[in-house]
Amino acid sequence: MFNCRQIAEMASRSLDEKLSLWQRFNLIMHVLMCKLCRGFLRDIRRIQQACQQLAKRINEDDCSPGSELSQEGRERIRTAVRDYTRKNDAGGREE
Repeated sequence: MFNCRQIAEMASRSLDEKLSLWQRFNLIMHVLMCKLCRGFLRDIRRIQQACQQLAKRINEDDCSPGSELSQEGRERIRTAVRDYTRKNDAGGREE
């Protein structure tokens, strides 16, 4: 049987990749018995769903109509994110 730390790592990986049948079985069995890991799994799934919904809204530009953020504000944020991404892609060096 896996301990809680191993189950937490497995639960996190399960969001990004398909677990083997044995891993899924152990994850399910542990979560059935462990209230803390059950809560952790529920929480990370909620976070994943919220991120997916946010990404969908951003991609659909759902924020535009009636948005509290001005076009100028959105552009400043996009520029800041783009600059931050470029900086980190360059290994932390300024370009």
